[in-house]
Amino acid sequence: MKPIDRAGAPFTVLVVCTANQCRSPMAEILLRDAVRARGLDWVITSAGTRAVDGEPMHPKARAVLVERGHDPSGWTSTALTPKLIEHADLVLTAESLHRSEVVTLAPAALTRSFLMLQFARLAGHVPPLSDARGPKAGPLLLDAVLDARAHVQPVPPGSEDVDDPIGRRMRAYRVCADVLQAAVEALLQPLRGEG
Repeated sequence: MKPIDRAGAPFTVLVVCTANQCRSPMAEILLRDAVRARGLDWVITSAGTRAVDGEPMHPKARAVLVERGHDPSGWTSTALTPKLIEHADLVLTAESLHRSEVVTLAPAALTRSFLMLQFARLAGHVPPLSDARGPKAGPLLLDAVLDARAHVQPVPPGSEDVDDPIGRRMRAYRVCADVLQAAVEALLQPLRGEG
């Protein structure tokens, strides 16, 4: 399968959860800061399958990001739409239910939609991508993960869902951020290689 070619536009990643107030905004900001640190010109956005546009991030999710040195200022929620999905090169979801909703809204996104933890696990089977620099990095990573998906054993349904911390204590938000941070590091790991 060939990498997506959008005529030189930045590689765009859309992260999806339910209300777009906890998991997906934390993942968006963690991934955004990680790709910036690597000098990648990616656009990272997030949305929710049941989100209302313009809502603030959950205060506990925001606090966890701030205590880890990230800046979530100015962030507001976005409702998931087919157009958002169609403009994304890669869609990462918090749960399998979210992925199902993504591909229902935009069936053409099937091959570029993954659970976030699934993408991270599959990236662990990708060797270092020594030629994945600049604008080629995102498409080459996606292509390599698609290849890995065809060869790596699947895991039980639900085992790669990110637990929703909503309504729980601060510790649940910190655990969620730990899971998301580990996923971000794993999914970008193939881009660190100099080969």
